[in-house]
Amino acid sequence: MRTRRQTLLLAYEWLAAFCGALIGGVYVHSLLHMNEGVFLYLLVLGVVLESLPVPVGKVFTSLILILPVVTLIIMGTGQAIWLIILSEFIAMLLQPSQRKWSVKFFNVGQYAVSVLGMSIVYHWIVRSLEKPPVISWNLLFGLAAAIAAFMVVNHALIHIHSVIRELFSIEDLYNTFLAEAINYALSLPLILVMISLTPSQPLLGMLSILPILGLGQLLRLYRRITFAQIVQRSIGRLMSEFDIEHLSAEVAQTAVKLSYADVVSIHLLQDDGESTRVRAVYPVTKWAEMSTDALHRSQGGLIWSVLDTDATFEYVPDTGRDARVRWDGVPSVKYRSMAVFPIRVHGKLHGAVVCYAARPHAFAALTDYLAALAAQFAVLLENAKLYQLLQEQSRRDAATGLYNYRYFYEQLAKRLSQAKELDKPCSVAVIDIDNFKQVNDTYGHLAGDAVLQSLSKLFLKHVDDETLVARYGGEEFVMVFGKNIEDTRDTVELIRQTVASNTIMFNSYQLQGITVSAGIAAYPDNSANDRDLLLKADSALYWGAKQRGRNKTAVYSPDFDAELFIDKLTGLYTLHYATIELRDRSYDFGGNWAAICIDVEHLGKINTTFGFASGNSVLKEVSRVIKENIRQSELACRYGADDFLILLPDVTEQELGSVTRRLHKALAKQRFVYKENITLAIHCHMQEFVMPKSENAADFLNHVQHTFTRLHQRSSQAGQM
Repeated sequence: MRTRRQTLLLAYEWLAAFCGALIGGVYVHSLLHMNEGVFLYLLVLGVVLESLPVPVGKVFTSLILILPVVTLIIMGTGQAIWLIILSEFIAMLLQPSQRKWSVKFFNVGQYAVSVLGMSIVYHWIVRSLEKPPVISWNLLFGLAAAIAAFMVVNHALIHIHSVIRELFSIEDLYNTFLAEAINYALSLPLILVMISLTPSQPLLGMLSILPILGLGQLLRLYRRITFAQIVQRSIGRLMSEFDIEHLSAEVAQTAVKLSYADVVSIHLLQDDGESTRVRAVYPVTKWAEMSTDALHRSQGGLIWSVLDTDATFEYVPDTGRDARVRWDGVPSVKYRSMAVFPIRVHGKLHGAVVCYAARPHAFAALTDYLAALAAQFAVLLENAKLYQLLQEQSRRDAATGLYNYRYFYEQLAKRLSQAKELDKPCSVAVIDIDNFKQVNDTYGHLAGDAVLQSLSKLFLKHVDDETLVARYGGEEFVMVFGKNIEDTRDTVELIRQTVASNTIMFNSYQLQGITVSAGIAAYPDNSANDRDLLLKADSALYWGAKQRGRNKTAVYSPDFDAELFIDKLTGLYTLHYATIELRDRSYDFGGNWAAICIDVEHLGKINTTFGFASGNSVLKEVSRVIKENIRQSELACRYGADDFLILLPDVTEQELGSVTRRLHKALAKQRFVYKENITLAIHCHMQEFVMPKSENAADFLNHVQHTFTRLHQRSSQAGQM
């Protein structure tokens, strides 16, 4: 079928060429009666006009029709036909082209046939040319009809050619016809001036047509400005866009607007630097034609042959004649033109904008604009990647490389919402390193960091890509699974067992015996609220694992709720609850947080001398004084055996100092009566600090821990004195 179509096309092209030659032969005698100087002048002008096509939108047309129209009216049909034949033939010889000779002679022939059709219509309307033409309604009507006849015959011949090639498009017919109509409408005043001047002032009449060259250049300039504006408007809209998928889709759409591309695909370089993958296609209905597989450098093909050079672009006017074209990413061979524009900036390659068109020679005059678009896209793409890198870093915990608690909160809410919509399970696991403080105290904080990093890697190895792993606090981690509670427990239990048998190397030390405890809660089993789900996983960790011997995995039970929030002895909040509140309120509030750390001095001696009941009474008295001296928005908790922590939101250092002095004075006045004749003064060491906004809850809690360590050292030194 294809061979038959090619044969038919070749026959049609040579038939048009033969008809053109036959018409030229019929009118060759007219060359004997012409004004050589005028004809030569018009011939040179015709070659120039044919060599400089005029753009209207994406369509290029020629203003050469003006010359045979004028020649027809002033000099006659024969000279008009030979003017168009010679102009087209000479321009064809002067312009290098890969087109077949049959196509070149087809162009000459169809022009000759079109001028003959124009002449017939003109003579039919304007009956006599015996006297010099005078501008009249009859002439104007004949002129308009002649131009219309030329356009109809010309487009009929060209689009029959397209039909044979199976490339006919109503849209193309409309665009090209409209573009030529606009050009000839703009040129009509010059035609009328030349017709009116030539009989009386031949030289001035001939010169009056010269502005047509300026008009052509003006239209070319207008087109360049218009297309440059399309690029700039598109890039301008995307300046504040950092989503790579959206950027790619917009650029693909703009490339279609700038060219005759039927499909534009955006290939972006993968992280390995050795392959690309299609990230956007326009029109989106063409996605089905594109291969979603990675395109590797080793596969070769046109795209990689261009990307491996410093070329600004590569245009293949006829893909059937280029051995490099392997239909990279396109399983069909229906696209006859292909152009590749590397996305490169500052010498760094990011991918390619690839344009496909069903017609051959589709991108010849449009490559500069597409190359400019690709260059601008490269800058946007580099900025977007940098922004995403910064975004990713802001989501990561610096010590472990895992996601931080802020990103975890966002994702927990998002994933739980998706689970509800899709009716799928969602589970949360909170994992805490047992006795982590002993590691820091024994081996130093660098060893503690090594443990955190090693366990983070271990966690990632035991979960799939869909599971979110984040650092929740100092030695706490959280995981969000898209699994039911049973499968989640199996995975977490495997992690716990692996940690228990794991050995961590730090300098010359082998850190062994490190264990973790874990608590699990799930949707829909335990809760449908993200914060409540997290609280219940925390409850399972604390009461189901930590309080039952550590190194355990516990699933949430309602029995855990009663003991979760309030310290039974003092009536203050538990540290567990205070930690959760700090994280939640820091995430929602984001302002300054402050802390007052209180260490009750010599509580151990009171327990030894007077009994634990007396020590407990002292702690109750301290708790009562604290409650009486803090505001409702401030949160007090029992931090340790003889330690208390007060958290204050959004306070200045001056306000914090005032609260600390008030508490210190109130506690100094307090006396504890032991029996009737013994009164004990309560001595407390206190230290306060404000956490900057830039820090997170984990850093804040670490600072609290270090502060209490210093307070204990001060108490110890005071006791020795």
